[in-house]
Amino acid sequence: MKPQRRTASRSREAITAIAVLSVVLCIAGRAFADGGGSRVNLWPFIKPTGLVTLSLIVTAVGLAALRKIRPRTMLKLHKIFAALALLSALCHATLVFLSG
Repeated sequence: MKPQRRTASRSREAITAIAVLSVVLCIAGRAFADGGGSRVNLWPFIKPTGLVTLSLIVTAVGLAALRKIRPRTMLKLHKIFAALALLSALCHATLVFLSG
């Protein structure tokens, strides 16, 4: 069974890497589309990162509220989504400060 878990884990990692790479390429193309200058326009990314942060926070709070169903699983998911929310909030704040 362990080789199957490793294979499943590797395929999940590969899918995640492909998804992240495609998002980064789309963002980079959108950022440099304003004229090809050396300065990158960060304004189009402030609102989406704020929305992602808000939805991650709402998801983390919802998972904390549903902890009675499966306490250990929900707590693990809550911690993951809370950490992602903090990371997204830091990215959002960095974008705001850099573009200001």
